[in-house]
Amino acid sequence: MLSNGLEALQQDRRIIIMNFNERLKQYIEYKGIIKHRVAEVAGITPSAFFRFLNGTSTMKSSNIEKINEVWPEMVAYSFGIEPDIAMRAKQLNEVIKPEDEA
Repeated sequence: MLSNGLEALQQDRRIIIMNFNERLKQYIEYKGIIKHRVAEVAGITPSAFFRFLNGTSTMKSSNIEKINEVWPEMVAYSFGIEPDIAMRAKQLNEVIKPEDEA
């Protein structure tokens, strides 16, 4: 019984990853963003990034966080969140910075 639950969880994880990377790829292509640049920002090799986009590999959350620092709207879209929300949040963060960051 436990192995069936684990297999289902692994299948769910693959579906989530597939949807995320497909949406990320779609956003990059729609906006005309250079994939090598995204890989550079993420801190991974272009070949590793292409494998992720094609669904044959995963990416660490720390790499996704790096992309989010530059393109929050891209990551938001990939998670199914309206990109405008991410852009407004980024603008607010820039306006309301803690004093030690200013």
